[in-house]
Amino acid sequence: MAGRTGQLESICDEYGVRELYSFGSKSGEICRFARGELPALAESPSDIDIGARFRRDAYPSPRIKVEFGFALEDFFGAGSVDLVLLEDASPFLALEIIRGELLYAGDPDDQARYELYVMARAGDLMYYERERRRNNLAVRVP
Repeated sequence: MAGRTGQLESICDEYGVRELYSFGSKSGEICRFARGELPALAESPSDIDIGARFRRDAYPSPRIKVEFGFALEDFFGAGSVDLVLLEDASPFLALEIIRGELLYAGDPDDQARYELYVMARAGDLMYYERERRRNNLAVRVP
């Protein structure tokens, strides 16, 4: 392991992370930084959106989650990391996360299976999500 990629792998291994994703408006820049293609992230008041899936035996306590968030803030040189655990995310947020940039995968086969699961789960619920949104938009406030 060399450079930033190796550092990120070490952080993920230390905390029991299976997969790590960047998502949101800065995901491409974050991915390029993690690969060592950028010397630093551009100054920005917005936080970094990170999604993580942990090994079953390493699901983080609140304290460990905060420590992991601080480790990511140090790695990225960012003021704030918004960390979302994929295990706790809604089906549609999980889908948004995996559509972002994959930063780390401990086991690429397991990662691919999990992404298929997330896509299938969101697909199964899409009709109900559309109906929910349609009904929310149809509500009139007096």
